[in-house]
Amino acid sequence: MPRSTWNYQLSQIITALQAYCDRTKRDPKTTYVWICFACINQHRALGEVPFDVFRAKFETQVAEAGRILSLLAPWKDPANLKRSWCLLEIVTALMLKDDGKCELEIIMPPDEEESFNKALVEQFDEIAKSVSSIDMASASARPEDEANIRRVVKERLGFHKVNTRVLEALREWLAEAGRGALQALPQQERGTSTLMNNLGMLLQDQGKLEEAEPLFREPLEARRETLGPRHPSTLASLNNLAMLLQDQGKLEEAEPLLREVAEGFRETLGPQHRNTLNSEGNLGMLMLLNKDGPRYEAGVSTVQGVLQQLKAPPHNLPEGHPWIKKFQGALE
Repeated sequence: MPRSTWNYQLSQIITALQAYCDRTKRDPKTTYVWICFACINQHRALGEVPFDVFRAKFETQVAEAGRILSLLAPWKDPANLKRSWCLLEIVTALMLKDDGKCELEIIMPPDEEESFNKALVEQFDEIAKSVSSIDMASASARPEDEANIRRVVKERLGFHKVNTRVLEALREWLAEAGRGALQALPQQERGTSTLMNNLGMLLQDQGKLEEAEPLFREPLEARRETLGPRHPSTLASLNNLAMLLQDQGKLEEAEPLLREVAEGFRETLGPQHRNTLNSEGNLGMLMLLNKDGPRYEAGVSTVQGVLQQLKAPPHNLPEGHPWIKKFQGALE
């Protein structure tokens, strides 16, 4: 069952389905698809069929089809992620998936997929941003559907849960795509590719810490060897590994790495550079994790000092800046 919006061209749907059949080795001549605009007269249904009956019939169709193909185009600004019906359909498929009744897959037209695969290696963080802007409350629908969709969402799930479920599914799909792209990279390009680091950060954010760890260690060693131990990219990789180890509870292993990062930025950028201050604040945050430890007060003083300097000229970071929020949260 392909899911798209009225903004898509028929050629996009057809080429995406053809590419899907090719990739999954399905025969297009014997593969049947259910597409709402081709199977439902929505103008007639709108006037004659109550919304809840219409929605229940849709859920039955999803379960009977057993597979939802969500058409993501363009990947930089997916139209279907801004439509209420599409988001409701995706989360319906995910709920049915929990019961083993449905699968959800992402498909694209070939030209979009080619651009997407290139961006996986060069612009992974941009893809992550493009699929992270999920907001059911502001998604659009036909005026005659909008109130009913909002009512159903409030009664059954709530806007936050819909956003969370869809986002989790998209991030899992992106992680899998990133794994595939990384596997396809030549060995000599892996360590210096931004893909490895960005994929590691996504996995860390998903709580897959053990899987993320080698994705931080490999580029760190490659950058140490090719760029040197004090290069900003090397220090950034070192910081990422240290923060991961901290999340794993390996504080004794993380601390010397954070000290090396702070010392490296201090030497290369100066004591007042924002990267130096951020690295010193990260070290202070680690000290705060042990409230009964002898260095807790030193950690408080360090984080407070970093906050004060980042808010003051020449940095002038606002209250909503991620670093400010991070350090303020650590002190609470």
